[in-house]
Amino acid sequence: MKGTLFIKTRSITSLVVLLMTLPVWGSDGDTFSEKTVEGVLLKYTIISESEKTCMVGDKYYQAVPAARATGIRRAPEEEVCQASGDITIPEEANGYRVVRIESYAFNQAAITSVLIPSSVETIGSEAFTGCADLKSVRLPLQLKSIESFTFYGCESLTSIDIPEGVTSIGEYAFANCKQMKEVNIPSSVTHFGGSVFWNTGFTSLPKLPDNLTTIPNGMFYQCTQLTSIEIPQNITRIGDTAFGRCPISEIEIPASVVHIGVAAFANCKNLTNIVIPDNVMSVGMNGFLGCSGLKTVKLSNNLSSLSNGVFSDCTSLDSINIPNGVKTIGEMAFMECSSLTTISIPETVESINNRAFFGCSSLTQLFIPKSVISIDTRTDWALLYACNSLTSIIVDEDNPVYDSRNNCNAIIETASNKIIAGCTTTTIPEGITAIGYYAFSGLENLRNITLPQSLERIETGSFTKLGLQIINIPENVTSIESYAFNTCKQLETVKIYIKEPIEIPENAFKWGSSTATLYVPKGTVDKYKAAKGWNVFSSIIENTEPEVNIAYRPFVEEGKVWKVGDYSGNPVQRVEYYYFDGDTIIDGKTCKQMMRQRYVSPDLPEESPSLTKVGAWYEEDKKVYEYDSTTNQFKLMYDFSLDDNESLQINNNLYVVGPKQTGGIKGFKGVYREVWEYGDGEETFRCAPWLEGVGGVYGPPTTNVFNVELADPAWFLMSCTVDDEVIYLNDEYEDGATPEDLNGKKQRFDFTHTVKTKPKAPKRREKRGERREEASGMQSLYGEYNEQKLDINLDPLDDVYLVRITDESEKAVYEKAINAGTIVALNIDISTYAEGRYTVTVENSGESFTGIFDTNTTGIKENVKIERLKDDRIYNLQGQRMSSLRRGVNIVNGRKVYVK
Repeated sequence: MKGTLFIKTRSITSLVVLLMTLPVWGSDGDTFSEKTVEGVLLKYTIISESEKTCMVGDKYYQAVPAARATGIRRAPEEEVCQASGDITIPEEANGYRVVRIESYAFNQAAITSVLIPSSVETIGSEAFTGCADLKSVRLPLQLKSIESFTFYGCESLTSIDIPEGVTSIGEYAFANCKQMKEVNIPSSVTHFGGSVFWNTGFTSLPKLPDNLTTIPNGMFYQCTQLTSIEIPQNITRIGDTAFGRCPISEIEIPASVVHIGVAAFANCKNLTNIVIPDNVMSVGMNGFLGCSGLKTVKLSNNLSSLSNGVFSDCTSLDSINIPNGVKTIGEMAFMECSSLTTISIPETVESINNRAFFGCSSLTQLFIPKSVISIDTRTDWALLYACNSLTSIIVDEDNPVYDSRNNCNAIIETASNKIIAGCTTTTIPEGITAIGYYAFSGLENLRNITLPQSLERIETGSFTKLGLQIINIPENVTSIESYAFNTCKQLETVKIYIKEPIEIPENAFKWGSSTATLYVPKGTVDKYKAAKGWNVFSSIIENTEPEVNIAYRPFVEEGKVWKVGDYSGNPVQRVEYYYFDGDTIIDGKTCKQMMRQRYVSPDLPEESPSLTKVGAWYEEDKKVYEYDSTTNQFKLMYDFSLDDNESLQINNNLYVVGPKQTGGIKGFKGVYREVWEYGDGEETFRCAPWLEGVGGVYGPPTTNVFNVELADPAWFLMSCTVDDEVIYLNDEYEDGATPEDLNGKKQRFDFTHTVKTKPKAPKRREKRGERREEASGMQSLYGEYNEQKLDINLDPLDDVYLVRITDESEKAVYEKAINAGTIVALNIDISTYAEGRYTVTVENSGESFTGIFDTNTTGIKENVKIERLKDDRIYNLQGQRMSSLRRGVNIVNGRKVYVK
């Protein structure tokens, strides 16, 4: 066959790949052998002379290399397919057996039908793409796979019979076949590509193979005539956009389904009800977005979150119950659900994200349980924007509500029935550390607002365009962002309790502060006049009122642990941990179950560790109760609301409490009272400090009496922590009882390079001709660590600090803003940190401390003399090689050596 290039090969498959990636052309430029079959011009390429096989193809998109030698030319990148009408591809061409239809072979050809012989084993991708007139196809019995886009856009194709033996159907293989009503899918198919039947004409779901466990992404997306579907019972996963934009009115999701993908049923506008079975663990983002006909929904009891936009724009949905176990309500989860009148949020929900109820114009009441610790309002379109029917927001104790841009007929209630009506006054509960982006913006009738002592950040636009007349800014605030109080034109008084001015944007109080008076702490007038952003106030004067008290710290607090020791020597031989473990409902009150874990030293073989329950505890209005199971009654244990010199009766003992005090107790920075105990009408000699949030302690050695049954002077309180914050610490005694897997071996570590980089002492402002002076001196931050914990002592500090731990790549593995004026230490869990070196930084706007520690360390060798060591490798903490030891911490042969 003149002009045809014959290529010998042992592998047809490898040659096909070769031909697709690097075509080879004959010396005279002829690429194909041409043959007329039933009046249609077909072209063939020989792929194996020895096996007498060839492939049919009439159109190629593969790029062809430029000419490399004389007589070899570049073929055109695209040729017009000349085939049209009804065509039959022969089993043989010029004595060669046809085994493959090449990719793009009949792309956009004007063919109306095609018979493919049984000799064909593979059909390339896009072989018949865009054949809009193609009405029928006979596929070969030897076919093993249908590649991607093979029949994409064959708009006249109404049905197809896929032969048994086909195992794979590629993505978009039959997509955009708008007239396709029927397809026979054999049980041999084990793989479907994405969007395989996108925009087809199905009115009902074709029978899918019994072994199919996943409906692929987009499989039936935009099948605009698909009104009913029956999902096989063994399906475990419904892929992303699988049935999106289908007009289905009913659907039964099988109990076998575990995951429903992103937008799986989005814009199924005829869907009226949905039951999500309990096996379903997750529903992807926008899962039912735009299902405007959806009226009822039953959610799986195993969902842990409602994803972003999951029911957004479901305008017919009028009510929904969120099951227990859900912890997160995602962004825009119910956005524009304009018929939604009621919604039940369980006490497992911890966070509600931005725009979750945006545009729920029929919602009249919203209850936010006490479990919610985070409400996100990062954008201008916040949580309850355009909820025009909302008249009541019921907020459980100590939880935030950011009622952004809501109409001013809203009523905000708390569990203690404190009502703030008409949007004229509101109190933000204690525990809130940040007011979100534009959180209260535009509430022009809001005249008064009380900020909590726990507040640390006032974000951009939080209180812009309010009718505020007075505002008090607590001392723990470390950041006030742009436009925070912008355009508060009625503002008359700003009282700030921050002793060291923070820099703020010049527009933080813009258009409203020029006539207001700024009251600042004693001795700070000049500092505020010089600090950035505060000079917009024309009048800055000293505040003569008493300083704000430290915020009340509750006794019953999640994550709190008391550590009690038996004073029988040092180290302590018996140690007990008291902690809350779970909720229990008693007489309608949610109580915390207290547990006691006792550990004993191996030197006391006659005793063994034990774990026992120590009553259920409940706190309300600063009164702390323990439930006595023997009398089935609550016993009053503390009353932190008492006035000076009032009496308290506990277990027939009479106590008289003194006035509130701060300072003077080692290891405690909060509020305490002196308590005198009376017995038989006579005052005893015992006087105990009564620590707010910790409990009563005698001393020395102190006795922990948060459980009065422990009124034995031999027991004393060693520490009280809340998560990683230590609020009381007696560090004079070593622990000889707690097993190492809990506490580890303690190895003291002095952060040698921990120096105050900025002096905390006031700076003198520089005068003309005078040199600026700063307080000098260096101060170490004491700390210790082991494989389990990193302890940072904050006793010398009394300000708001950012604590950050970074690894060797400077990536933050721990970051927390804390008030070092109310806690004495941080106890940070490092047990899961990867082996390596870490840097800990404790800093505020005026000073900082840094320290370095290693995980999986064997400790520090101390008191090494400065001398040159032979055959030893010595490095500093920056990894630089040194010839001899230096003062401070050195690394010698991989171990730390400390030289004094």
